[in-house]
Amino acid sequence: MAGPVGLLAPADLLPRLLARLTQAPPLAFAADELPPALPPGLVVLDATCTLQTLPQRLDALSRSGVQLVDFHLLFDHPVAEQYGWMIAAGGTAAALDQAAAWLDRLAPVPSGWLRAGAPGAGCLFGQLATFWTQQQSDTIQWLSERGPHGVAMFDPASWQAQAGKYVPAAIQAAQDYLMLEAASNPDTSTALSPASILCRTLLASVHTPSAS
Repeated sequence: MAGPVGLLAPADLLPRLLARLTQAPPLAFAADELPPALPPGLVVLDATCTLQTLPQRLDALSRSGVQLVDFHLLFDHPVAEQYGWMIAAGGTAAALDQAAAWLDRLAPVPSGWLRAGAPGAGCLFGQLATFWTQQQSDTIQWLSERGPHGVAMFDPASWQAQAGKYVPAAIQAAQDYLMLEAASNPDTSTALSPASILCRTLLASVHTPSAS
């Protein structure tokens, strides 16, 4: 039998998640802040952490015998409460298994969510999805300023700067995740996770070989 699971989510998102979880097993807690005391064996489904805040939270929870699954909703939409969200989740295999019944309900179909990798993988996918959304919004704005009624010049240098605007932050996120993954799973013989493959591909794509 699965162990207890609690839900931690931003205050504006929490009611929408709970509306989707009416048919799921009862939660140990559902809040926008961690309760002061958590029972050993609990898994916290956390939609609030980032790659920067995750290490401290993992350390604090592990000292109480609590595991964490970080999950993020990718490209939220108005009818998600009815049809479900695209979800990326990170955690140990045991923690993801324990939280699977709730993630199944939040997703469009059972198992229709991504086991993205080690703790931090959900944060990574959420952060990269945010960069992508911001990039699209900024690009539309950039184009509108240079369209038929725009006032700015359509110059290659400006476009190049716009296209690469979020690349440094994406590279930093990839490096941060790989450090977290290495710390949580030092065995390099295991299969690469989706998050690990994504990070390695991203870093390889921007690597410039040194001149020979």
